[in-house]
Amino acid sequence: MASYFLAFVWGILILLSLIGWGGVLNRLLVPGEQTDWGQRAAWGLALSVVVGGVLNVLSCISRTTVLVYLGLGTTAWAIDSLVRRPWRFSPLAVQDGSRKPLFVGGVLIVILLALIQYAGTISVARFDYPSSPAGPVRFNQADDFQAYFVFPEKMLELGSIGRDPFCARRVESSLGGQSFLDTFVLSILPVQNLHILDPGLGLLLIIGLLWGYFKERGTPPAWSLALLLVFVWMDPPTVNIASLYTGMALFVSLYRTLDWKTLPASPFLSRTLIIALTAAAICSLKSTFIPACGVLLGCSLVCYVIGQSFKRTALAELASTAVLVVAFALPWMTSMYHSSGTLLYPLLGTGYHQPFHWLTISRGVRLLSKHLTDPSSVALAALGVFYLISRRWEISGREAVLSLLFGAAAGHVVIILATGEPSNSRYSFPFVFAAILVLISEAASCSPAAGQNKWQTSGPLVAIGVALFLVGSTWFPSRILYAECLQGVRRGIQRAPLVPSPEIAAYQHLQRSIPRGEVILTRLEKPFLLDFKRNTVFLVDYAVASPPPGMPLSEGGEALARYLTSQSIRYVAYSYTGEADRRAVVGHDIYSPFTLNQIERTFDFEDDLEQLSKTRRRIYDDGHSFVLDLLEPGASSPPN
Repeated sequence: MASYFLAFVWGILILLSLIGWGGVLNRLLVPGEQTDWGQRAAWGLALSVVVGGVLNVLSCISRTTVLVYLGLGTTAWAIDSLVRRPWRFSPLAVQDGSRKPLFVGGVLIVILLALIQYAGTISVARFDYPSSPAGPVRFNQADDFQAYFVFPEKMLELGSIGRDPFCARRVESSLGGQSFLDTFVLSILPVQNLHILDPGLGLLLIIGLLWGYFKERGTPPAWSLALLLVFVWMDPPTVNIASLYTGMALFVSLYRTLDWKTLPASPFLSRTLIIALTAAAICSLKSTFIPACGVLLGCSLVCYVIGQSFKRTALAELASTAVLVVAFALPWMTSMYHSSGTLLYPLLGTGYHQPFHWLTISRGVRLLSKHLTDPSSVALAALGVFYLISRRWEISGREAVLSLLFGAAAGHVVIILATGEPSNSRYSFPFVFAAILVLISEAASCSPAAGQNKWQTSGPLVAIGVALFLVGSTWFPSRILYAECLQGVRRGIQRAPLVPSPEIAAYQHLQRSIPRGEVILTRLEKPFLLDFKRNTVFLVDYAVASPPPGMPLSEGGEALARYLTSQSIRYVAYSYTGEADRRAVVGHDIYSPFTLNQIERTFDFEDDLEQLSKTRRRIYDDGHSFVLDLLEPGASSPPN
């Protein structure tokens, strides 16, 4: 029980540290204006991602570095709180009416639901096979075990994420920002606590951002509470520990920054720095965020240029913001290039990833017709159409709402066509749902007044209809979510382990069979259990990434052995007993052609390893995993 509550408190301390770093940015860049804690936490999150890129490229990440960074942020929060006199601050008292019993009851429900979700993510001991959804109280055996657990572990043990030229997720998924954030948890806690950050703290951060936004724009308390209830009730499409709520938080933060009334009066450098910092962090968290973020930021800057009288200043801000976004993301991009041969996949090249062209016009039409009719797409379309026909068609300022709408719509379409997954709502959820909440707030704030058109007066009805539609579409999944969160709390308090001790010992024995300092190519079920200081470990998650000339798959084991030894790889570790289970869950109706190609190439790789196991010496075999010495003939398996 003690370890569970330690993890619970550690998550809150991470949040306070983020608020502290955001407060430092607030005082440095906009000293005359104090923003709310949610926006400060989001700015602190963005700063942390950018700082992580610099530390990563310098190989300076360690448990000590991370703890010092978090400690400085927490100290800044403590000092800032004393200056701000927190006893006068109430995050839930915003307008008249917020003290009514019904409102207070609603606030308590929001707090209770948020607390249940956060508590359920603290310690996770369950995981699902690749064909099953993971959710916020389970891990994904295919994604998390194969890559997302490994990356932050490597950072803490080696100083940086390092090279992983055979890992598809290293090049496809993210530049590395989310992995650095995960080191905040792993600095004192094990991997089974990694959901603390996302969705755990991400949920709390978004609640703070939304409440600060409602307070800032004067949204009626009843509507503020209703929108928070919609948000906390929604079942997040969590599939792994990759960025979901952290990404959504930064999208909301970027929107709020662009919409901030204080921004135009801020110094030129302050404006460009805070916008570019947030945008660069979004792009560094997950590659699927880049299209939406690019359109959002580009549209806003173009509107700003059009609406400004001083075109030269506006154009200078547009150019300097673009340069700073690239500069802030460049350390992560440089690390990607050294690892996988591309600065940014696939926009700046595919690097070591094997290209696969599958999209045709007919497939694209089928994908769009399917995915643009899911609940989130329907809600975004309805709100977007209402917003467009009810607004005045003149460009004013940065047009943050319009830019977020266009960014979410364009990003959603691009991701549908780029991934082609039968179920890909998780990729678009962070920016699509951010836009939905903002647009509902816009519609709800419409009230009968002089000068309004007939559409604006129906805004509250549109908001109510969309909110009820969203709640109804996720009613049963959300009930299951909260039931699983409560079960997760119980298992966490009981200290249920994610990996049993005998399995940890088996991985230690496996690695000790290989000489210290040698390179290991792994296709293991739980490679995160390895000691990355002892050996250089390369991951094969999907066999679609490899240094030139590329792995010769389907050409037999001998061709693969020649290629690997030419890359100075002598030892290969493979968990062979799970192959039948992996193949059993593959169905052509649940995967896109892109993913099927990845899976089939991986099966070819595993087949070649099976061939090599008959011609090369097994220096380790525990009945579950073996290690091959590619330079030693024979298939003997010594006792362990």
